Amino acid sequence: ALWTAGGAVVGGTLGAGAQWVAGALGAEAAVTAGTAATTAGAAASSPAGQQIISQVVVAGSKLEYILSQDPGKAKGFAQLGYTLANKEALQQTLISLGQQLQLSGGIVTEYGTKFEQVVELTGPNGVLGRITIIWQIDKGSDILRLITAIPEPFK
Repeated sequence: ALWTAGGAVVGGTLGAGAQWVAGALGAEAAVTAGTAATTAGAAASSPAGQQIISQVVVAGSKLEYILSQDPGKAKGFAQLGYTLANKEALQQTLISLGQQLQLSGGIVTEYGTKFEQVVELTGPNGVLGRITIIWQIDKGSDILRLITAIPEPFK
């Protein structure tokens, strides 16, 4: 199943082969697999006893906030080549990264379990940077959703 908002797909489906679909296919970002990550791996093939996510959700409203209403984040993402004009590319990249998240070492809160993921990537304009992504699986859910993403373009 996929969620849509305003015609754009905002969630990906994980299943056999960890296949996913992520929105109106636009500009692609080259994600550097050399993750300077606190987390990495494949959520769809988590070890026994570990929670497996069914979907990764990156809400369009969250992207709009990050890319326009939070000046520091908007500037950082713009330096990496992500703006409101190509928010689908960022959405697609974040969904892909969420699918790689290893579900271990999360922080349990009253609302669910939070995970931090730090990755290096090359934006659509060729600029290299680091993004710290905060994800959460709400209590009683198997859906991984974006809380925030903090860009750090390399100079």
